[in-house]
Amino acid sequence: MSVGITLDAGPLIALDRNDRRVVALLARARETGARVTVPATALAQALRRPAQQARLARLVRQPTTDVVPLDRVDATSVGRLLAASGTSDVVDAHVAIC
Repeated sequence: MSVGITLDAGPLIALDRNDRRVVALLARARETGARVTVPATALAQALRRPAQQARLARLVRQPTTDVVPLDRVDATSVGRLLAASGTSDVVDAHVAIC
C-alpha cells in the first residue's frame, strides 16, 4: 500500500492563496515521497483563473501528483455512493472514492 494524500477543493483553494498549512503539508509529502491525488472534479472546482493560478499549475505538473479523471467506472461508483449516502455532492463523492 502506498502512502499519500488526496486533496479536495478546499486545500487546492488554500494552496492558491499560499496558505502556509497546505504549503507545509505538500512540502512534507515531497520530502517523504508521498503521492498527491487530486480528483479532477475538485481541481475544476478550484481552477477559476488558470493563467493566474501558478501554484495549482505547479502542483498538477509534479511527477508525484495524480489527477484522477471522472471516467465511466468512477462515475458509476460516485452515483452509487451518492444514492447510498443520500447526498448529492459529486465532488465530495469523487474525492471519497479516490
